Amino acid sequence: MARRDIEKIIGELGEVRRMLTDPHTGVTALHQVQESRHSKVLEHVTYSTTGVREENRELRRRQERMLNDLGQVRAAVDDLRREIAQAWAHTLGLPHIPSTVQPAEEAIETRPAPALETGAGLNDERKDDTPVPDQHAADDPPPAGAGHVFRDQPEPTDQTGAADGQGTERAPGDLAGFSHAPPVHHEVADSTGLLPSAPAARENGTESTAPGPAPAAAPPSTPAEPTGTASSEPTVIDEQQSEYRRGLLAAAAVSSARLICHKDTWAFLVEKSLTHAHFRLPDTISDTDDGQIDTHLSGRSLLAVLVTTQHILDQPADNDLAAWALAHAIHTRTHQAVTTASNERSHNGDVTTIVLDDRPPTAD
Repeated sequence: MARRDIEKIIGELGEVRRMLTDPHTGVTALHQVQESRHSKVLEHVTYSTTGVREENRELRRRQERMLNDLGQVRAAVDDLRREIAQAWAHTLGLPHIPSTVQPAEEAIETRPAPALETGAGLNDERKDDTPVPDQHAADDPPPAGAGHVFRDQPEPTDQTGAADGQGTERAPGDLAGFSHAPPVHHEVADSTGLLPSAPAARENGTESTAPGPAPAAAPPSTPAEPTGTASSEPTVIDEQQSEYRRGLLAAAAVSSARLICHKDTWAFLVEKSLTHAHFRLPDTISDTDDGQIDTHLSGRSLLAVLVTTQHILDQPADNDLAAWALAHAIHTRTHQAVTTASNERSHNGDVTTIVLDDRPPTAD
């Protein structure tokens, strides 16, 4: 019984051995199948990896092209911003382009207003409410309370009229003696003192004001004009021109100067200086606190600023006192900064700085 079982087991083991050694269904076939599957998996992974690598390369090329395009867009935006700034500054400068004619040519002749005949329902006035001078006002005394007087005239210097107690009132039609310039200029000139950029006639007090009496009517006791003023006028003008040229030479030697001021002051500076041939807008203008700007101007632009502000200062201050004050502040600070930089040497290599920001001193 046991022998038959052993033989049966041996037969089954032989069958299993034959199955394992069979090249089609045995271990060898299994090994071949595994190698085939491994090759297929490896081929699929390799193919997929190659595609991913190509996609990564294409993505990298696209990123490089995108960076190049962004650089071009940034350059185009900078150019557009510069063009917009130039157009904006040019637009501001259009209504106030300084004239190139000489001061003698800038004077506008005052044409006398034609006298209108009374009657016709005009009441000796024009339709635009402008007073019309009366051609008979010089012959007839003006009525009491006549109101067509543009401004008050100075007291007459005729001692005979003052003694009699009778003041001569100027007729409305006598327009030759009226001054159209406000008297504020004399106060400004007295408070600022001798300015290097103001005309010499205004500085020395020789500017004519309201006309006085005729030379024949002037009393012999009238004090004569102090001597020496006319002779000293050329000296003052020469000193001003020398100081002005010294500032131009100092500005020409400056490579770059830092400017700190309010944006409204910067707009005024650009408006007046942009028409000059040597003025160039800076590449960058930084906004700071309190509405200020911080930028850098070249020495060539500083020359344009000095020349244009000096041109404004050479004009009568009564035309535009605000523009005269701004031009004086810009010219003075710029002149002081460039001349100080040319005279004093800095050991730290500091940049020439122009600051238009006066503030009260801090308490200790």
